Amino acid sequence: MRHIGHYVSGDLQKSKRLIRRLAVGHMLESRLDEEYLIEESDYLYSGFTGWLLKNHFTYPAVGKRLLNLMEFDERLLGMRVVEGEAEADELEVVG
Repeated sequence: MRHIGHYVSGDLQKSKRLIRRLAVGHMLESRLDEEYLIEESDYLYSGFTGWLLKNHFTYPAVGKRLLNLMEFDERLLGMRVVEGEAEADELEVVG
């Protein structure tokens, strides 16, 4: 699981802050603009440069990591809601 830290913490803001800190350090992390990083990663991953990034670099760009984390968080929230509904349905049937 790629986002095990976020899965355990359940705090999207802290998880995103950690990714930003890994990228630029503690002192500069607060100056980063998430929306710009995501737009920049979309640009980087388009065309020939995107092909190079996907095939030759070990880690994705920071914006891509943030976007992946946010998408994972949405799926995680959906799973929690579905599990909660399943438990509620079981309780209604049994009770």
